[in-house]
Amino acid sequence: MPTQLKIIVDENYTPNAPFTVNFAAPIIVKPGNKIALDKFTAVINGIADNFTLPDTNFQFYYGLNFPNFQAATVTLAGQKYLNVLELMNNLTTGCNNTFTAYQTGYLPATTPPTVYRDLGLKVICGTTTNTTTATTNSFQIQYLTSSLAALTMDTDNMTAGIGQFYYPTNTGNWDMTQASLNTTLLKGGGCLARFQFNMPTAPEAVANGSDWSMGLVGDVSDLHGISQDATGAVFLQNNTASTQVDINSFPRSVVAGDQYYCEIYQVAGQFALRYYLLNADGTQTETFNSATTNAGALGVIDYTVNYNLQAQGSSTAIVSSSPGINIAAEMTPDLAYADSNGTQNRTIGFNMSNAGSLRAGLDVPGGLNILAPTNSPFGAFQCQSSINMAIVNSSFDIAIEILDLPLQTYQASTSRKPGERNNVVCYFHPEFSQVGTGAYIYDSRAYQWLDIDVTYPINLSSLSFRVYDPDTGTGLDALSMSFNLLIGTEQY
Repeated sequence: MPTQLKIIVDENYTPNAPFTVNFAAPIIVKPGNKIALDKFTAVINGIADNFTLPDTNFQFYYGLNFPNFQAATVTLAGQKYLNVLELMNNLTTGCNNTFTAYQTGYLPATTPPTVYRDLGLKVICGTTTNTTTATTNSFQIQYLTSSLAALTMDTDNMTAGIGQFYYPTNTGNWDMTQASLNTTLLKGGGCLARFQFNMPTAPEAVANGSDWSMGLVGDVSDLHGISQDATGAVFLQNNTASTQVDINSFPRSVVAGDQYYCEIYQVAGQFALRYYLLNADGTQTETFNSATTNAGALGVIDYTVNYNLQAQGSSTAIVSSSPGINIAAEMTPDLAYADSNGTQNRTIGFNMSNAGSLRAGLDVPGGLNILAPTNSPFGAFQCQSSINMAIVNSSFDIAIEILDLPLQTYQASTSRKPGERNNVVCYFHPEFSQVGTGAYIYDSRAYQWLDIDVTYPINLSSLSFRVYDPDTGTGLDALSMSFNLLIGTEQY
């Protein structure tokens, strides 16, 4: 029969460092002996790193106090998460991607209806700190809404024309940028930027040698907007990627007459651009919308990036007063939670009843959860218990490495350098034991025997181990841990 080694590790060990255990009596290891992992048990409460969630859906409700509220499904693709922050970022993105800044036909019941019901809506998922209402590191969702605010725009090498439409003054470079770069686009699905321009005709662009663009520019100078080259061709712009569109989709505004507007907003996590005529009765006649004609052409929105509105270009001649860009522009500015700038009140809720392990790990109650206070431009929901991803099944793999007992085992992989070697006795996948205990177990049903590389008998009074996630190299952080090793001459 093999010798059984029972290894018990208390909570005082350092997770990312090797630990040493001492035997009450020496263990004799002889040439020809083999070793295998038998059983493993660990209590791992509050896992915050290296956990895996399956595909998950839950419902989000916008404007529950509206008779015609919108319900949307937030979808999280199954993946391995490095930490809770990554999960919170994905939840934030998923919530904001489910709704669209531009909606018609909602309250108030005007004739014609022109309400931007989801304008300025921002959802933030995260964890709480020490508060009087929630436990540290418990899950919370916040929302706020932001109204369109006028931007102060500065110009360089541009002259004011009729109706405040500025055009290049001299040849060379010119631009129109925000006076304060501290005012950035709302970091939420209800983001919206509104501006006006008079598109040069193709002959005007050629005569002026005009090359220009306008839109939202992020921290890394990536443009999401519209551009025109010196031939008069018009493009939707996603950084350096261009998609050509029809110049006739962008008619000019007329002083004391028809007024055309351009808007950049969010659809399904991507920027979209629409161009429309604002009629005298308040209705809108849309002439272009990339969401329906060129979906995705403006690129994906990053809710962590600071976006500013700007126009820039260059001209080799000033034959005509074009392009004309109106200095009056608007944007939904980014706000901190509980800030308000005259937004409409709403009641928001979510339901994770069918979200499985996600709901369990966040300890979110089943049924509809309201982000109180209701009928307010901002509100939050806070869980009362700490996030505990230990209750998420199939959350991680484990490797047990023996540091001071040479094994006849080698590991080859594309990430390893020549000559590297380890003494991993077993790679395995623990199983969750019981809800609420944080206990994980592994019971080997087919032993993986490894030869011990010794040429003479040795007495072991201690052994050093490292228990870690082989995907990341991160040590396992457990409240308690134990495992059994078998040593013998035969395979069982």
